[in-house]
Amino acid sequence: MLRKSLLVRVLSAALLSALLMFAGCADSILFGGKTKDHVVEGTRVTSMQLRLRVQSLVNPMTGIVADAADKVIDESDDPEVRRAALRWKVAAVPAVRESLFERYPIVALLDTWALSYQMMDYFETGPGKAAFKDYAYVGYDAAKKINERMKFLYDDINVDDPMNDAATMLKKWAAHHPVKGQFDSRENITNRATEMTLQLGLSLGGAVDAMVTSVEDLSRKLDVYSDQLPSQARWEAQLFVHEASDEYEIEETFASMAPFMEVSTETLTQAKASMQEMPSVIAKEREAALEEFRATTDKALATFSQERKAIMAQFTDERKAVMGELHQARALVMEDIHREMDRFVTALGDERAHLVKDVEIMRSRLIEDAFHRLLILLGLIALYLTLLTIGILWFLDRRLWRPKRPA
Repeated sequence: MLRKSLLVRVLSAALLSALLMFAGCADSILFGGKTKDHVVEGTRVTSMQLRLRVQSLVNPMTGIVADAADKVIDESDDPEVRRAALRWKVAAVPAVRESLFERYPIVALLDTWALSYQMMDYFETGPGKAAFKDYAYVGYDAAKKINERMKFLYDDINVDDPMNDAATMLKKWAAHHPVKGQFDSRENITNRATEMTLQLGLSLGGAVDAMVTSVEDLSRKLDVYSDQLPSQARWEAQLFVHEASDEYEIEETFASMAPFMEVSTETLTQAKASMQEMPSVIAKEREAALEEFRATTDKALATFSQERKAIMAQFTDERKAVMGELHQARALVMEDIHREMDRFVTALGDERAHLVKDVEIMRSRLIEDAFHRLLILLGLIALYLTLLTIGILWFLDRRLWRPKRPA
C-alpha cells in the first residue's frame, strides 16, 4: 500500500512537471517569448531577415509603377492612354504591395517576381500594348526594373541556382497565367507555392511567433498604407472622374439638353466645378475613413495588450499555485522516502544483530566440539602409550629379566 501511494505521488509530480514545460512553451509562442529563427532551407538568410528584406521593397517597387504611370499621364496627349495609365496605376500598385506582404517571405519574393513577368507580357504582347499605344515601352521598362530587382534579391540569398531554374519556372508560369483584365484580378502563385519551393530546393520557413509576426506585419502594413492610401484615394478619384464622364462630354451633354431642360450656362459651370471638386471630396472622405481605421486599430491593439497582460497575470498565478502543489508533493515524496530508508536501516541492524548472535553460537559450538575431539584424541594417545608400555614391559620380562633354565 505504501509503495502504491509513493508511485502515485511520483507520477503526479512528473505530470505536473510536463504541464509546466508545456505552459512555458505556450507562453513562449503566444506571448512573444524568444524562439529560434531558423535559416530558410536553400537560402543564406533566416526567415525574419528575408521577411524584412522583402517588405522593405514595398515603397520602391510601388514607386516604380507610380512613376511610370505618371510619366505616361504627363507626356501623352491621348485621353485613352492617360486613362489606361491611371487605371494601371490604381490596380498595379495594390497588387505589388499585397504580393510583397505575402505571409511567407519566400512566397512574397517569388510571387512579386512572377508579377513582373506577367506585367512584361502584359505590355509586350497583352492588352497593355494596345491600351498604352506608343507608351507601352514605359510600362515594360518599369516591369523589367521590378524583375531585375527581384532576381538580384533571389541571387543574393540563394545558396546555389546555377541553371537559373527560378527565373525559367516563373517566366513559364506567367506565360500560362497572363493578365487579361486588370492587375487587381491577376492570378498569383499561392496555390503552387509549396510545389515551386520544393522544386527549387527551398522551404516556406518555420512558424516563428505566429501571433507576434502577424502583429508586426499589421504594423508595417499600417505604416505603408498611411503613406500610400491618400495617393491611392486620389488616383481612384481621378479614375472615377475620367470614367464617369470626361469634362468635355459633360459640357456637350448639358449643352445638347439645354433647350429641353432650360439649363443655364451658370448651371453648366456649377456642374463642371462640382465634378472638378469630386476628387478632393472623395480624398477627404477616404482620409476620414483611414483616420477612423487607425483609431479602431489603436483601440484594438490597446485591448489586445490589456488582455495579454491579464492572461499573463492569471498564468503567473496558476504557475505559482502549481509550483506550490509540486513542492508539497515533492516534500511528501521525500518524507516517504526517508521513512522507508529509516525502516530499511532498522531492519538491516536487526538482521546484523541476529547474524552476530548466530555466529557467536556457532563459534561456541565449534570450540566445544573441537575440545571434545581433542580429549578423545588425547585419551586414545594415552591408551596407545599405556598398551605400548605394557607390551614393552612384557617383552622385557620375558626375554631379559626372567632367569634362564639349566641345561
